[in-house]
Amino acid sequence: MGVFFGFAGRIGRGTWWLGQLLILGIIAVLILAMIITSDYRPGAAPDLSPAFVILLLISVVLVYVISLCTTVKRYHDRGKSGWWYFIAFVPLIGGIWQLIELGFCAGDDADNDYGPPPGAARRKAALEREIQEMSNGRMANSVDAGLIAEEARRAVHIAAAPRQSGAQQGPVFGKRT
Repeated sequence: MGVFFGFAGRIGRGTWWLGQLLILGIIAVLILAMIITSDYRPGAAPDLSPAFVILLLISVVLVYVISLCTTVKRYHDRGKSGWWYFIAFVPLIGGIWQLIELGFCAGDDADNDYGPPPGAARRKAALEREIQEMSNGRMANSVDAGLIAEEARRAVHIAAAPRQSGAQQGPVFGKRT
């Protein structure tokens, strides 16, 4: 849950979409709870208990914080400031812009001002584990040395073979044949 709170770091598209689904789930539960607990009559205002109103306010704050934090971290992944969050308030195009940029555009592949890409620590640990296994000899012993030697001999043989004169070796761009 720490990924949905705080402004430091970066998150990818999948995590951002997960945050949006979490927000949608909270809103759906609130609507369902309001329907169940209120005395609904068509044309009349809902009669909500004070406890439900407090729960509603807490939920609205929770939804806003999750939205703000995930959006800022996603903008960080794109190499932009979290202040881009406010583009959503531009009438007509702001929300669409934010949805397309955060939901469908890839983040920076390398480190940026906001840290390493999402999952970089996990990939680095896996690579270090693989290097350690190779240095321990487990991977080196499983490679067939004869196969490597045969491939090397074949590569040398192909490179040393004389080319036939006049034969077309492949397309040559920019020259007429």
